[in-house]
Amino acid sequence: MPRTVHNNLGLALSAQGKHQEALEELELAAKLDPADPWIQTNLGTVLGDLGRLDDALTHHREALRLMRRGEFAYNLGATLAQQGQLDQAIDQFRAAVKYDPTMARAHQQLAIALAKRGRLDEAMTQYREALRLKPDHIETRYNFGVALARAGQLQEAIAQYREAIRLKPDLVEARSNLGVLLVQQGQLEAAIAEFSECVRLAPTDEQAQRNLDQALSEWMQRRKTQTRSVPIPSASP
Repeated sequence: MPRTVHNNLGLALSAQGKHQEALEELELAAKLDPADPWIQTNLGTVLGDLGRLDDALTHHREALRLMRRGEFAYNLGATLAQQGQLDQAIDQFRAAVKYDPTMARAHQQLAIALAKRGRLDEAMTQYREALRLKPDHIETRYNFGVALARAGQLQEAIAQYREAIRLKPDLVEARSNLGVLLVQQGQLEAAIAEFSECVRLAPTDEQAQRNLDQALSEWMQRRKTQTRSVPIPSASP
């Protein structure tokens, strides 16, 4: 059976979640043509799905050795990130965007790894490029909002959370984070609206209910303070 048949069958089995059977087909393909980088990276991906990350790294490295290509560097970086080897992952994601500057997911994953390292300015540059390439990517919008909030850029973070919610109205995490920032900005009524929607979308989420209760309490306290501060008009003679 030609190597391409084994490779394609392996990919089909992997798509069905049959990773062990997929591995067997891809190993047969690799025996027939060990110098095919696509077979090597496919092997790495299936091994990663099986939790065999060290073996996955071996095949992703071999794919990249055989062909300097953005997708192969990205796959290697993603596996390194899974292992917590963030500095090496950053190097591979940088290589991926060098080989293919239009690969939005490589910019995004580079941004995530940089943010985890606390390199927020660099991360935000990569988030912006990822969104320039793929402006409707919800996860990138959300993660960019998180990074902006960490950097203290609250207005832009709010804008990113709002855009993520526009793209996916049931994104509870974005609504919750947006509500927290709105509270910090003193926009309690807007925060209450977001927290209320969180509770509606996730009625068993205790944190969502606590956020709503706290915002309501602050709003009522503010109303009481405002009422006390209003002077009582004099009675007409």
